[in-house]
Amino acid sequence: RAADEYFAWARTRKIAVHASYALNEATDGDSRGVVAAAAVEATPAAPAELVVVPRDALLHCSSPLVCATQEDAVAAQAFAAVANKLRREDDVLACRLLFERSKGEASRWSAHVARLPEAPAHCLLHWSSDELEELRGSDVFTLAARWREQIRSDFDEVSVLAEGTWPWLTRETYTWAITMAWSRAITIEGRKTFVPVVDMLNHSPASHTTHGFDEARGAFVVRRAAPAAAGDELTIVYEHAPNARLLLLYGFAMPLDRAAHGGRTLHVGLGRDAPHRVEKVAILAGLGVKEEATGEKPFVISEAIPIPEKLALTLYAQRCDLDQLGRLTAYPDREPAPLRAALSDLVDACDAMLANYPSNDADDATALADDALPPRKRLALLVRVPERR
Repeated sequence: RAADEYFAWARTRKIAVHASYALNEATDGDSRGVVAAAAVEATPAAPAELVVVPRDALLHCSSPLVCATQEDAVAAQAFAAVANKLRREDDVLACRLLFERSKGEASRWSAHVARLPEAPAHCLLHWSSDELEELRGSDVFTLAARWREQIRSDFDEVSVLAEGTWPWLTRETYTWAITMAWSRAITIEGRKTFVPVVDMLNHSPASHTTHGFDEARGAFVVRRAAPAAAGDELTIVYEHAPNARLLLLYGFAMPLDRAAHGGRTLHVGLGRDAPHRVEKVAILAGLGVKEEATGEKPFVISEAIPIPEKLALTLYAQRCDLDQLGRLTAYPDREPAPLRAALSDLVDACDAMLANYPSNDADDATALADDALPPRKRLALLVRVPERR
Protein backbone atom coordinates (compact mmCIF):
# COMPACT_ATOMS: atom_id res chain seq x y z
CA ARG A 1 0.00 0.00 0.00
CA ALA A 2 1.03 3.58 -0.62
CA ALA A 3 0.82 4.40 3.08
CA ASP A 4 3.19 1.56 3.95
CA GLU A 5 5.67 2.81 1.38
CA TYR A 6 5.36 6.33 2.77
CA PHE A 7 6.10 5.19 6.33
CA ALA A 8 8.97 3.03 5.08
CA TRP A 9 10.42 6.15 3.45
CA ALA A 10 9.84 8.10 6.69
CA ARG A 11 11.91 5.56 8.61
CA THR A 12 14.81 6.07 6.19
CA ARG A 13 14.68 9.75 7.20
CA LYS A 14 14.65 8.67 10.89
CA ILE A 15 11.10 9.99 11.37
CA ALA A 16 9.43 8.23 14.32
CA VAL A 17 5.72 7.50 13.81
CA HIS A 18 3.35 6.13 16.47
CA ALA A 19 2.12 2.59 15.77
CA SER A 20 -1.51 3.78 15.68
CA TYR A 21 -0.85 6.42 12.99
CA ALA A 22 -2.71 5.51 9.78
CA LEU A 23 -3.23 7.64 6.69
CA ASN A 24 -6.68 8.00 5.23
CA GLU A 25 -6.34 6.56 1.74
CA ALA A 26 -9.32 8.47 0.30
CA THR A 27 -8.37 10.29 -2.86
CA ASP A 28 -10.64 13.33 -2.57
CA GLY A 29 -9.23 16.43 -0.92
CA ASP A 30 -11.98 16.61 1.73
CA SER A 31 -11.15 13.18 3.15
CA ARG A 32 -7.39 13.31 3.55
CA GLY A 33 -6.15 12.94 7.10
CA VAL A 34 -4.92 10.58 9.78
CA VAL A 35 -6.91 8.07 11.83
CA ALA A 36 -5.97 5.91 14.79
CA ALA A 37 -5.53 2.35 13.53
CA ALA A 38 -5.46 1.21 17.16
CA ALA A 39 -6.26 2.78 20.52
CA VAL A 40 -3.88 5.48 21.71
CA GLU A 41 -3.15 5.56 25.43
CA ALA A 42 -2.35 9.11 26.50
CA THR A 43 -2.98 11.58 29.34
CA PRO A 44 -1.80 15.15 30.05
CA ALA A 45 0.74 13.70 32.49
CA ALA A 46 1.87 11.02 30.06
CA PRO A 47 1.26 12.24 26.49
CA ALA A 48 1.84 9.98 23.51
CA GLU A 49 4.32 11.10 20.87
CA LEU A 50 2.54 10.69 17.54
CA VAL A 51 5.34 11.94 15.27
CA VAL A 52 8.96 13.00 15.78
CA VAL A 53 10.61 14.59 12.74
CA PRO A 54 14.37 15.28 13.05
CA ARG A 55 15.76 18.58 11.80
CA ASP A 56 17.45 17.11 8.70
CA ALA A 57 14.14 15.62 7.50
CA LEU A 58 12.54 19.08 7.33
CA LEU A 59 12.36 20.87 3.99
CA HIS A 60 12.91 24.64 4.01
CA CYS A 61 14.74 27.29 2.02
CA SER A 62 18.09 26.48 3.64
CA SER A 63 17.88 22.68 3.44
CA PRO A 64 21.11 21.28 1.94
CA LEU A 65 21.06 20.54 -1.78
CA VAL A 66 22.11 16.88 -1.61
CA CYS A 67 23.92 15.64 -4.73
CA ALA A 68 24.60 11.97 -5.45
CA THR A 69 26.00 12.44 -8.96
CA GLN A 70 27.74 15.07 -11.07
CA GLU A 71 24.49 15.64 -12.88
CA ASP A 72 22.80 16.33 -9.54
CA ALA A 73 25.54 18.84 -8.69
CA VAL A 74 25.07 20.72 -11.96
CA ALA A 75 21.30 20.87 -11.44
CA ALA A 76 21.77 22.05 -7.86
CA GLN A 77 24.14 24.82 -8.96
CA ALA A 78 21.68 25.97 -11.61
CA PHE A 79 18.89 26.04 -9.03
CA ALA A 80 20.93 27.91 -6.42
CA ALA A 81 22.12 30.50 -8.93
CA VAL A 82 18.54 31.66 -9.45
CA ALA A 83 17.14 30.93 -5.97
CA ASN A 84 19.74 33.20 -4.40
CA LYS A 85 18.29 36.11 -6.40
CA LEU A 86 14.72 35.63 -5.16
CA ARG A 87 13.55 38.20 -2.61
CA ARG A 88 10.58 36.45 -1.00
CA GLU A 89 10.79 33.38 1.21
CA ASP A 90 7.54 31.99 -0.22
CA ASP A 91 9.04 32.06 -3.73
CA VAL A 92 12.23 30.31 -2.63
CA LEU A 93 10.31 27.61 -0.76
CA ALA A 94 7.84 27.07 -3.62
CA CYS A 95 10.66 26.80 -6.17
CA ARG A 96 12.61 24.46 -3.90
CA LEU A 97 9.55 22.22 -3.72
CA LEU A 98 9.31 22.20 -7.51
CA PHE A 99 13.02 21.46 -7.81
CA GLU A 100 12.68 18.47 -5.48
CA ARG A 101 9.63 17.24 -7.41
CA SER A 102 11.60 17.47 -10.67
CA LYS A 103 14.22 15.11 -9.22
CA GLY A 104 11.68 12.34 -8.72
CA GLU A 105 12.91 9.44 -6.61
CA ALA A 106 16.38 11.01 -6.44
CA SER A 107 15.01 13.64 -4.04
CA ARG A 108 15.44 13.08 -0.32
CA TRP A 109 11.79 14.10 0.07
CA SER A 110 10.45 12.13 -2.90
CA ALA A 111 7.78 10.12 -1.07
CA HIS A 112 6.46 13.16 0.75
CA VAL A 113 6.35 15.37 -2.33
CA ALA A 114 4.51 12.62 -4.20
CA ARG A 115 1.75 12.57 -1.54
CA LEU A 116 1.03 16.28 -1.73
CA PRO A 117 -2.40 17.03 -3.24
CA GLU A 118 -2.83 18.79 -6.55
CA ALA A 119 -4.37 21.68 -4.60
CA PRO A 120 -6.57 22.18 -1.54
CA ALA A 121 -9.97 20.93 -2.68
CA HIS A 122 -11.58 24.35 -2.44
CA CYS A 123 -8.60 26.63 -2.95
CA LEU A 124 -9.95 30.08 -3.84
CA LEU A 125 -7.70 30.21 -6.89
CA HIS A 126 -9.98 27.65 -8.51
CA TRP A 127 -13.30 29.31 -7.72
CA SER A 128 -15.28 30.72 -10.63
CA SER A 129 -16.35 34.38 -10.71
CA ASP A 130 -19.89 33.36 -9.74
CA GLU A 131 -18.60 31.31 -6.81
CA LEU A 132 -16.44 34.20 -5.60
CA GLU A 133 -19.49 36.49 -5.75
CA GLU A 134 -20.88 34.46 -2.84
CA LEU A 135 -18.06 35.96 -0.74
CA ARG A 136 -18.92 39.57 -1.63
CA GLY A 137 -18.97 41.74 1.45
CA SER A 138 -16.31 39.66 3.17
CA ASP A 139 -12.65 40.61 3.49
CA VAL A 140 -11.97 37.31 1.72
CA PHE A 141 -13.61 38.58 -1.47
CA THR A 142 -11.08 41.41 -1.72
CA LEU A 143 -8.13 39.34 -0.52
CA ALA A 144 -8.83 36.55 -3.03
CA ALA A 145 -8.62 39.03 -5.90
CA ARG A 146 -5.38 40.47 -4.54
CA TRP A 147 -4.00 36.96 -4.02
CA ARG A 148 -4.65 36.00 -7.64
CA GLU A 149 -2.99 39.16 -8.91
CA GLN A 150 -0.05 38.70 -6.54
CA ILE A 151 0.57 35.17 -7.78
CA ARG A 152 0.49 36.36 -11.39
CA SER A 153 2.96 39.18 -10.79
CA ASP A 154 5.23 37.11 -8.54
CA PHE A 155 5.44 34.35 -11.16
CA ASP A 156 6.37 36.88 -13.83
CA GLU A 157 9.17 38.16 -11.63
CA VAL A 158 10.49 34.66 -10.84
CA SER A 159 10.34 33.52 -14.47
CA VAL A 160 12.35 36.53 -15.63
CA LEU A 161 15.08 35.69 -13.12
CA ALA A 162 15.05 31.99 -14.09
CA GLU A 163 15.60 32.93 -17.77
CA GLY A 164 14.48 29.51 -18.97
CA THR A 165 17.00 27.60 -16.83
CA TRP A 166 14.24 25.89 -14.83
CA PRO A 167 12.28 23.73 -17.29
CA TRP A 168 9.94 22.63 -14.51
CA LEU A 169 8.77 26.20 -13.82
CA THR A 170 5.46 27.16 -15.42
CA ARG A 171 2.64 29.36 -14.25
CA GLU A 172 0.64 26.25 -13.33
CA THR A 173 3.44 24.55 -11.39
CA TYR A 174 4.35 27.78 -9.61
CA THR A 175 0.72 28.31 -8.56
CA TRP A 176 0.58 24.75 -7.20
CA ALA A 177 3.82 25.14 -5.26
CA ILE A 178 2.94 28.52 -3.78
CA THR A 179 -0.42 27.18 -2.55
CA MET A 180 1.46 24.29 -0.93
CA ALA A 181 3.80 26.76 0.78
CA TRP A 182 0.90 28.86 2.03
CA SER A 183 -1.34 26.00 3.15
CA ARG A 184 1.09 23.36 4.43
CA ALA A 185 4.30 25.01 5.65
CA ILE A 186 4.85 25.49 9.40
CA THR A 187 7.13 28.22 10.74
CA ILE A 188 10.02 26.60 12.62
CA GLU A 189 12.99 28.56 13.95
CA GLY A 190 11.81 31.56 11.94
CA ARG A 191 11.58 29.67 8.61
CA LYS A 192 8.58 28.33 6.72
CA THR A 193 9.05 24.58 6.62
CA PHE A 194 7.45 21.48 5.12
CA VAL A 195 7.17 18.82 7.84
CA PRO A 196 6.77 15.30 6.41
CA VAL A 197 4.14 13.02 7.98
CA VAL A 198 2.92 15.82 10.27
CA ASP A 199 1.27 17.77 7.47
CA MET A 200 -1.00 14.83 6.71
CA LEU A 201 -2.92 15.75 9.91
CA ASN A 202 -6.15 17.69 9.49
CA HIS A 203 -7.15 20.71 11.58
CA SER A 204 -9.49 20.73 14.56
CA PRO A 205 -9.77 23.61 17.02
CA ALA A 206 -10.59 21.04 19.71
CA SER A 207 -7.58 18.83 19.04
CA HIS A 208 -5.93 17.16 22.03
CA THR A 209 -2.47 17.51 20.52
CA THR A 210 0.35 20.00 20.85
CA HIS A 211 3.17 20.44 18.40
CA GLY A 212 6.38 22.37 18.11
CA PHE A 213 10.12 22.20 17.70
CA ASP A 214 11.99 20.58 20.60
CA GLU A 215 15.38 22.31 20.69
CA ALA A 216 16.90 19.76 23.07
CA ARG A 217 16.09 16.91 20.68
CA GLY A 218 16.53 18.86 17.48
CA ALA A 219 13.20 17.59 16.22
CA PHE A 220 9.62 18.64 15.52
CA VAL A 221 7.32 16.71 17.86
CA VAL A 222 3.55 16.12 17.87
CA ARG A 223 2.15 14.94 21.22
CA ARG A 224 -1.35 13.82 22.14
CA ALA A 225 -2.56 14.42 25.70
CA ALA A 226 -5.80 12.40 25.63
CA PRO A 227 -6.70 8.82 24.67
CA ALA A 228 -8.07 8.00 21.24
CA ALA A 229 -10.13 4.99 20.22
CA ALA A 230 -9.40 2.99 17.09
CA GLY A 231 -10.98 4.81 14.15
CA ASP A 232 -10.83 8.26 15.75
CA GLU A 233 -9.35 10.99 13.59
CA LEU A 234 -6.03 12.38 14.84
CA THR A 235 -5.69 16.10 14.32
CA ILE A 236 -3.68 19.18 15.20
CA VAL A 237 -4.57 22.87 15.52
CA TYR A 238 -3.26 24.71 12.48
CA GLU A 239 -4.02 28.03 14.14
CA HIS A 240 -6.87 29.56 16.09
CA ALA A 241 -8.29 31.57 13.21
CA PRO A 242 -11.69 32.64 11.85
CA ASN A 243 -13.23 30.90 8.87
CA ALA A 244 -12.19 33.73 6.57
CA ARG A 245 -8.52 32.97 7.15
CA LEU A 246 -9.00 29.19 7.13
CA LEU A 247 -10.69 29.38 3.73
CA LEU A 248 -8.14 31.78 2.30
CA LEU A 249 -5.09 29.75 3.33
CA TYR A 250 -6.28 26.16 3.63
CA GLY A 251 -9.42 25.89 1.51
CA PHE A 252 -11.85 24.86 4.26
CA ALA A 253 -14.06 26.38 6.96
CA MET A 254 -15.33 25.11 10.30
CA PRO A 255 -19.03 24.52 11.11
CA LEU A 256 -20.62 27.54 12.78
CA ASP A 257 -20.74 25.91 16.22
CA ARG A 258 -16.96 25.41 16.09
CA ALA A 259 -15.94 28.54 14.18
CA ALA A 260 -13.80 31.21 15.76
CA HIS A 261 -14.73 34.78 14.96
CA GLY A 262 -11.79 37.08 14.40
CA GLY A 263 -13.87 40.12 13.52
CA ARG A 264 -13.92 42.43 10.50
CA THR A 265 -11.20 44.82 9.47
CA LEU A 266 -12.01 48.50 9.25
CA HIS A 267 -9.82 51.25 7.78
CA VAL A 268 -10.73 54.61 9.30
CA GLY A 269 -7.43 56.47 9.44
CA LEU A 270 -7.36 60.24 9.11
CA GLY A 271 -7.52 61.20 5.44
CA ARG A 272 -4.52 62.96 3.92
CA ASP A 273 -6.62 66.10 3.42
CA ALA A 274 -8.14 66.04 6.93
CA PRO A 275 -7.80 69.37 8.79
CA HIS A 276 -4.84 69.42 11.19
CA ARG A 277 -3.96 65.87 10.17
CA VAL A 278 -0.26 66.13 11.08
CA GLU A 279 -1.00 67.55 14.54
CA LYS A 280 -3.78 65.03 15.23
CA VAL A 281 -1.66 62.08 14.12
CA ALA A 282 1.10 63.27 16.45
CA ILE A 283 -1.30 63.48 19.41
CA LEU A 284 -2.77 60.06 18.64
CA ALA A 285 0.74 58.58 18.41
CA GLY A 286 1.35 59.88 21.92
CA LEU A 287 -1.82 58.05 23.00
CA GLY A 288 -0.57 54.78 21.45
CA VAL A 289 -2.38 55.01 18.12
CA LYS A 290 -0.04 55.38 15.16
CA GLU A 291 -0.31 53.03 12.16
CA GLU A 292 -4.10 52.79 12.54
CA ALA A 293 -4.47 56.57 12.71
CA THR A 294 -2.71 57.03 9.37
CA GLY A 295 -4.63 54.18 7.72
CA GLU A 296 -1.54 51.97 7.33
CA LYS A 297 -3.05 49.31 9.59
CA PRO A 298 -6.74 48.41 9.94
CA PHE A 299 -8.75 48.16 13.11
CA VAL A 300 -10.55 44.91 13.94
CA ILE A 301 -14.10 44.99 15.27
CA SER A 302 -15.66 41.84 16.70
CA GLU A 303 -18.35 40.53 19.03
CA ALA A 304 -15.77 40.31 21.80
CA ILE A 305 -14.44 43.87 21.31
CA PRO A 306 -16.99 45.83 19.25
CA ILE A 307 -15.34 49.23 19.81
CA PRO A 308 -11.57 48.92 20.37
CA GLU A 309 -10.17 51.85 22.31
CA LYS A 310 -7.78 52.82 19.52
CA LEU A 311 -10.69 52.90 17.06
CA ALA A 312 -12.75 55.08 19.40
CA LEU A 313 -9.83 57.49 19.79
CA THR A 314 -9.30 57.76 16.04
CA LEU A 315 -12.98 58.36 15.29
CA TYR A 316 -13.09 60.96 18.07
CA ALA A 317 -10.01 62.68 16.62
CA GLN A 318 -11.79 63.04 13.28
CA ARG A 319 -14.73 64.81 14.92
CA CYS A 320 -13.07 67.10 17.46
CA ASP A 321 -10.80 70.12 17.23
CA LEU A 322 -7.15 70.24 18.28
CA ASP A 323 -7.91 71.66 21.73
CA GLN A 324 -10.45 68.94 22.48
CA LEU A 325 -8.08 66.21 21.30
CA GLY A 326 -5.12 67.70 23.14
CA ARG A 327 -7.01 67.71 26.44
CA LEU A 328 -7.20 63.88 26.28
CA THR A 329 -3.51 63.67 27.19
CA ALA A 330 -4.36 65.04 30.66
CA TYR A 331 -8.08 64.28 31.00
CA PRO A 332 -9.39 60.99 29.51
CA ASP A 333 -13.05 62.08 29.41
CA ARG A 334 -14.30 62.82 25.89
CA GLU A 335 -16.62 65.67 25.14
CA PRO A 336 -20.20 64.60 24.29
CA ALA A 337 -20.78 66.24 20.90
CA PRO A 338 -17.73 64.89 19.02
CA LEU A 339 -18.10 61.56 20.82
CA ARG A 340 -21.70 61.15 19.58
CA ALA A 341 -20.63 62.12 16.08
CA ALA A 342 -17.75 59.60 16.18
CA LEU A 343 -20.04 56.76 17.27
CA SER A 344 -22.53 57.72 14.57
CA ASP A 345 -19.69 57.43 12.02
CA LEU A 346 -18.97 53.90 13.28
CA VAL A 347 -22.63 52.90 12.97
CA ASP A 348 -22.71 54.23 9.42
CA ALA A 349 -19.53 52.29 8.54
CA CYS A 350 -20.95 49.06 9.95
CA ASP A 351 -24.27 49.58 8.14
CA ALA A 352 -22.35 50.07 4.88
CA MET A 353 -20.39 46.86 5.45
CA LEU A 354 -23.58 44.90 6.20
CA ALA A 355 -25.19 46.24 3.04
CA ASN A 356 -22.37 44.74 0.96
CA TYR A 357 -23.35 41.16 1.88
CA PRO A 358 -25.65 39.55 -0.70
CA SER A 359 -28.06 38.03 1.86
CA ASN A 360 -29.30 38.22 5.45
CA ASP A 361 -29.22 35.94 8.50
CA ALA A 362 -32.58 34.32 7.76
CA ASP A 363 -31.70 33.50 4.15
CA ASP A 364 -28.33 32.08 5.17
CA ALA A 365 -29.82 29.91 7.93
CA THR A 366 -32.28 28.43 5.41
CA ALA A 367 -29.52 27.79 2.87
CA LEU A 368 -27.20 26.12 5.40
CA ALA A 369 -29.99 23.73 6.40
CA ASP A 370 -30.15 22.43 2.82
CA ASP A 371 -28.05 19.26 2.49
CA ALA A 372 -27.91 19.78 -1.28
CA LEU A 373 -26.20 23.17 -0.98
CA PRO A 374 -23.11 23.25 -3.27
CA PRO A 375 -19.89 22.89 -1.22
CA ARG A 376 -18.40 26.23 -2.20
CA LYS A 377 -21.59 28.14 -1.47
CA ARG A 378 -21.65 26.47 1.94
CA LEU A 379 -18.07 27.58 2.55
CA ALA A 380 -18.98 31.14 1.58
CA LEU A 381 -21.87 31.12 4.06
CA LEU A 382 -19.61 29.75 6.80
CA VAL A 383 -17.45 32.82 6.24
CA ARG A 384 -20.25 35.37 5.85
CA VAL A 385 -22.43 34.41 8.81
CA PRO A 386 -19.90 34.84 11.65
CA GLU A 387 -18.44 37.94 9.99
CA ARG A 388 -21.83 39.59 9.76
CA ARG A 389 -22.55 38.87 13.41
